[in-house]
Amino acid sequence: MYLRTEAPLLDVSILLERPMHVWGIVICVVLAAALNAMQMSLAFGAAKFTVGNLEIWILQNSITLLNYLPLRAGTAIRFVYLRRLHKIEFSRLAGIIAIRNVLLCLAAGAFGLLGLGLAEGVSSPWLWLIYLGMSGLMVAGYLCSRLDVSFGVSRLGKIFEIFMRGFGSLASHPILSLAIFVLIALQFSVLGGRLWLAFDAAGERVDLSTLLLLAPAATVLSIIAITPGNMGLREWIIGLLSAAMGNDLAFGMLAIALDRIVLILVTLALGLPSTWYVWKRIGLASSKSERTIK
Repeated sequence: MYLRTEAPLLDVSILLERPMHVWGIVICVVLAAALNAMQMSLAFGAAKFTVGNLEIWILQNSITLLNYLPLRAGTAIRFVYLRRLHKIEFSRLAGIIAIRNVLLCLAAGAFGLLGLGLAEGVSSPWLWLIYLGMSGLMVAGYLCSRLDVSFGVSRLGKIFEIFMRGFGSLASHPILSLAIFVLIALQFSVLGGRLWLAFDAAGERVDLSTLLLLAPAATVLSIIAITPGNMGLREWIIGLLSAAMGNDLAFGMLAIALDRIVLILVTLALGLPSTWYVWKRIGLASSKSERTIK
């Protein structure tokens, strides 16, 4: 264990001093990406989408990289790619993604509540409110889907309807939902290991209860992006959560910044060739479509 009495704002040299920590974080990033792709692969298979497992993994890598651009460009490219190459309609794809996001929020609430239950000396009511809210909203959404509640024809109403479709699918596909939930739990576990390595590299001890809160929060932030890649915002929120659990804020911010550096490097290494492949296939599909029209 490496301990520092003073946490610099950002000391990149720490990564050079802790090569085993860096490689551990790299392995965790790759494993988490694979688990994420497996979740989509299961959902695609249940929907009878003919998309290969390797293809899904490549597409996920490209999405992760392109979502560092404004307006979540990676998410838009996913819709374009699957529409042109596999004729998958937006509404069907949105329903599949909704299933995964619903289960993700449900698992995040459960993990967070478990972490708060295990924590000693943490009595912050807003933490309980956040994680209870995650689970409570998912349960309320499920009940609304069973009651056939209408949300109107507005854009926001249509978004809610897509999520309601996801809630409804949970009941009609219980085995699939359980399998995806287990994969999400494994993804949280891998991310927890990654965060432990980052905090350890920064010289801060974190316990299991803290990791149970931070891992799901970091994952949920990846789907609710406010800034490109949630850069800056993710670091602040995770740093504040770790501080609320009794850890030093400066060390927490340093740990998350170190984690972000390694994450960006791995994202570039996996995302650049994946994006080239995705763009090439979209281009070939467009050319073929134009020749067919002619």
